[in-house]
Amino acid sequence: MGITDADLAKIPTSTDTATGDRALRTRLSGRILLQVQQHGEAWYVYPGDLKRYYLGRPSDAFALMSNLGLGISATDLGQIPISTNFLEIAKPASQIQSFALTLARGTFNIDVVTLNRDIY
Repeated sequence: MGITDADLAKIPTSTDTATGDRALRTRLSGRILLQVQQHGEAWYVYPGDLKRYYLGRPSDAFALMSNLGLGISATDLGQIPISTNFLEIAKPASQIQSFALTLARGTFNIDVVTLNRDIY
């Protein structure tokens, strides 16, 4: 979600002691924000403390989300319907690879869809 510098300044960083705009922080809780007036820097507003955390490089973002992300149980994830036409829509301009990944926790079917940016 895009956010202006002025609104982003109302959300304290993880090291700030300021409280900022509580209503804004609550509304954006759990979201990833893109700082549109700069270079598209990404921030995550952690619901646990309503502060923003810089996502930085992909490896930094993955580490942060692994530590702070809320997660979802397999039962709850299973209740989200899978689109019946997503792969059909993506086929004309995409490469689709399907495979099974077996881990200690079970076997998971995975569809990797690579979209052609020039079309989408």
